[in-house]
Amino acid sequence: MKPLVRGTSVLLCVLLTVGLSTAFAQEPDPAPASSTSQPKSSFAKDRLFLRWFEYDGEIVNGQWWEGDIVYTNFENYDAFTMEVLAALQPFRKLELGGRVGFGTTNTERGLPDGSGATDLDLWAKYRLGASSPDTDVSVGGKVTIPTGDDRAGLGYDAFAFTLYGALRQELQNSVFTAYAGIQWNDNGRIFGDGSRLEGKTAGVLGGGVVLPLSNASSFVGLA
Repeated sequence: MKPLVRGTSVLLCVLLTVGLSTAFAQEPDPAPASSTSQPKSSFAKDRLFLRWFEYDGEIVNGQWWEGDIVYTNFENYDAFTMEVLAALQPFRKLELGGRVGFGTTNTERGLPDGSGATDLDLWAKYRLGASSPDTDVSVGGKVTIPTGDDRAGLGYDAFAFTLYGALRQELQNSVFTAYAGIQWNDNGRIFGDGSRLEGKTAGVLGGGVVLPLSNASSFVGLA
């Protein structure tokens, strides 16, 4: 077994053991008692990285369930997927979460297409604390399990592991979030044996902002 596969398998077992044994036995992170630590506006609790939920500096309060419909356009194929995300706070300051989906692909140039599951993402994130009530700083780890149908272009037949840090800063009329980390990728493939992928170590980096448009809507910008 490859070292990365062995390491991610161990991490997966730990996450499942901790999550299943404590998810419903622990109280969620209590709200701060000081009024100065409350959000300035309702939009301040919006999650910034809607596509990459785990990279927000804040952790969920209790639990979070979400369904997404995602359309992706590549040079040689299109993918349409329906994804389910779940996150919970089994211990104070700790978030455990996962994401998986089911999709279909439409390809060109003789590539195989079809339908099936996507790869499974699991993560654990811990809030370190903050220098002020308006700041959240977290560190986390994410493992990608190759459950996706790589022949249909819905998976990469490779394990991946990411370590990252995330920051959320509430400003007067906006919210700013940024994250940075490093990702280790195993060797994989896509569209069967015809497209081998060489696993490499890569950096991950991003930022985003939420700007309120009204009491019921906000603008989310990501980079």
